[in-house]
Amino acid sequence: MDPSLIDSSLHRLLNLKVAKDRKGMAPNKPLLVLAILDLFEAGLIGLDGLVHKDAQLNLRFRSYSPICAPRRGNAIDLNLPFRHLASDGIYTHVGDEERVVRLDPVLLARFMDPRFRQEARRRIVATYFPADEQVALYAALGMPLPSSEELSEVRQDQAAYKAQLSRGRDARFKVSVISGYHFTCALTGYRLIASKSTYVPLEAAHIHAHSKRGPDTPDNGLALTPTAHDLFDAGLWTVDDNLRIRVAKSDIAESILPGGSHFKLADLHGRRLSFAPQATLRPDPTHLAWHRREIFAR
Repeated sequence: MDPSLIDSSLHRLLNLKVAKDRKGMAPNKPLLVLAILDLFEAGLIGLDGLVHKDAQLNLRFRSYSPICAPRRGNAIDLNLPFRHLASDGIYTHVGDEERVVRLDPVLLARFMDPRFRQEARRRIVATYFPADEQVALYAALGMPLPSSEELSEVRQDQAAYKAQLSRGRDARFKVSVISGYHFTCALTGYRLIASKSTYVPLEAAHIHAHSKRGPDTPDNGLALTPTAHDLFDAGLWTVDDNLRIRVAKSDIAESILPGGSHFKLADLHGRRLSFAPQATLRPDPTHLAWHRREIFAR
């Protein structure tokens, strides 16, 4: 890496004020920095340096933070690090609601450089996280696993090593699929953006089941609400080559109480999948064919 990039900016990222106890370093602030760098990788932060506490940021934070939850023993919330990372000089808050921040101008310039981002992500993971979490985080960030003595020791327990790789790849799959469908359920078209919450009511469903050697590639995924996901995995609906929904109507009996508003699955038969105008992802026909053949089979 260009030595000029190893400067005060990188030093600042590697010397965050984080609590340290018998469980190791608190991961909240480093995870938030990684999530912000991920937004740059996705082209979601502009020259104004504004970072919003929105669904895009929270999707990444909530996907990566479970990697550290077993060590910490509790869920890791976005609100506290988003508030307190300002004390490390990473950004300043804009407005009174603590929902928008503006990155430090020097850091912003560095974050625009992909070489700096790559080095920063690598060094942040190596600095703040134990070796087993490093394996998962590098996989979640789509980065190759660097060679080190610590990581070599993790590799010796093949079962644990593969489990950590799987956790990281699952996190990356979730981020890629849900953001690729622009936070919209492909079955129902449902999308929820709450002004006071960063809750994302979607899951990333494998089309070709992961347990049946389906890949963790985005084109093997559908963004679905939990109900739509369960119905898909149960083989009660599928998708044809024209991206139209096929429902196992003969296998289901549906009803809605008077005044209810839940969708009826059978009513969606023949409709095209729902794609938001901003959605960049489409399912691969090969994976759809596998689901029709192996799961739907009607």
